[in-house]
Amino acid sequence: MRKSLLIVFLLLAMIATIAMAQAPASGPYKILKTAKVGGAGGFDYVNADSVNRRLYVARNGQGARLTVFNLDTLQPAGEIPMVAAHGAVIDPKSNHGFGSSKPVTMFDAKTVESSKRSR
Repeated sequence: MRKSLLIVFLLLAMIATIAMAQAPASGPYKILKTAKVGGAGGFDYVNADSVNRRLYVARNGQGARLTVFNLDTLQPAGEIPMVAAHGAVIDPKSNHGFGSSKPVTMFDAKTVESSKRSR
């Protein structure tokens, strides 16, 4: 008796798991477009700047750089070489961006040009 109850319970759990895995995702977010942004170096954090419509991918390791993409088309919009960062953030009021590299790199978010590096 116990064995048959256990089998029924396991079957119900498997059916519920399969049904939940196949259910469409409900929520406010959906994928609109994908793009491959491969290349040398790893990356940790990707940041989207909704004001300037840019996507920032900071690369570290070999080929360290900060690559910037147009957020609407996902086409490359610029690159700052020699920035070995884990991520980048943008201050929308000043239009300054900061790469979390060591030294910290500050750049212009509109022109994608490096302006300062800390020591």
